Amino acid sequence: MSEITSSATPPNRGRRRDPRIDRAILDAARRLFAAGGFNRISIEEIADEARVTRPTVYRRFDNKYELVKEALRSLRSDTTPPKTRGDLRTDLILHLEDLREAATGHKGMAMTGAVLVEEQHRPELLELFREGVVRPRRQMIRDMLEQAKNRGDIRDDVDLDTLVDLIIGVFHATYLKSSQISPDWAERAVDLLLPAIR
Repeated sequence: MSEITSSATPPNRGRRRDPRIDRAILDAARRLFAAGGFNRISIEEIADEARVTRPTVYRRFDNKYELVKEALRSLRSDTTPPKTRGDLRTDLILHLEDLREAATGHKGMAMTGAVLVEEQHRPELLELFREGVVRPRRQMIRDMLEQAKNRGDIRDDVDLDTLVDLIIGVFHATYLKSSQISPDWAERAVDLLLPAIR
């Protein structure tokens, strides 16, 4: 089986690890974990998905549990804030649209479900998801709101942490109602929220 490309030479223990292969393995583990949960995936399936050999995976991770933990831990590096414009309405819409894009990808709603299923048996997986995805997302939105508050676009008495809950919550409520989200949902949600916080 090839290591990403057919031109790659077989790895050995003395050779420097290829970061592309590391990334492919972690990406594959995240996709399969989100799709099937912890108990339904195997190292062999992850290797096949990453287009590497099982020994390649085992040279990096002792077992499936350690691999899934590292896959969740690496989510943090994937979270980047959208470019804001300095206008509260526009920036809120940008963050909601960015949230939808991220949440409907492999690290989104399916991943949320997978870590929640594991909460009773492997609560540390949920904590890693919170650390890698939930907290960085909340901080991005809070930073944007803090800037808007400093500009005078948000009332001084508005609790920003609760406002972050409302902003993120509107997406989850909309998604659970129907995964077919209308194109203008972010604008409608923001226009309803703005009068309460200006």
